[in-house]
Amino acid sequence: MRAVFQIAQNTYREWMRDRVFWVSSAFGGFFLFVSILGGSVDPFRADRVVASWGYVSIRICLLGLALLLGVGMVHREIERRTIQLMLSRRVSWSRFVFSKYIGLLALILVNGGIMVLGWALSQKLLSPEGSLLGVLQVSVLVLAEAALLGAVAVFWSSISRPPLAASLSAMSWIFGHQQSLLKQIHQQLQVGDGSVSDVLLSLLLSLGQVFPRFELFVREFEVNHFLILGWKNWGGTLIYGFVFSVSLVGLGGWMFQRRSSLQ
Repeated sequence: MRAVFQIAQNTYREWMRDRVFWVSSAFGGFFLFVSILGGSVDPFRADRVVASWGYVSIRICLLGLALLLGVGMVHREIERRTIQLMLSRRVSWSRFVFSKYIGLLALILVNGGIMVLGWALSQKLLSPEGSLLGVLQVSVLVLAEAALLGAVAVFWSSISRPPLAASLSAMSWIFGHQQSLLKQIHQQLQVGDGSVSDVLLSLLLSLGQVFPRFELFVREFEVNHFLILGWKNWGGTLIYGFVFSVSLVGLGGWMFQRRSSLQ
């Protein structure tokens, strides 16, 4: 276990010096700053402007960070041949992948925590009497969505190269936001005659049970209307994200071990 945390710590320190981390942080900070400026233009709806734009900027920053760093973590160590040194310390393949993911989580939490703090302070300044509970709830869901996307990226990077892993991760994220729409289309068409469209929609709905449902983490309506989430729904979504993330990372470690043994 000590070796796991050492690898995670080294991953965190290494990516803290990488320009991808700082570019994504600057990008998110810029959009957050623009949202505050946009709120000053319309003082009657300043709190809603900052809430909406701040939510979007944090999501873009953290999801982009999770995707860009997650798809290259494992392959980067292979190219630099540092993975052989790590494995010589009796660290299994699965623990190595898990350690890299922990380092990615630390980056997401640090970056996201700073942005959420700025978002919450701006909201409090614009609406001193408002409650920050809804902002904090939504912020935790954003962090959980980024952590889940990071797990998806680490999984695909364990069995493919970064360009393909990035494409597959992006497709997984897009598909995870369209599952409810596919169900609505299937119900509205009321197909069941074995046609091509029926088979295709049924196949997509079946695949939807395998891919993570990223749409569960989106709470744009609650952000715009300053609603507090129900604890049961909020907690259930977090548990879903945690179980799916751990399962993906564990499966990625197993696939990486199988892939390495066949080479």
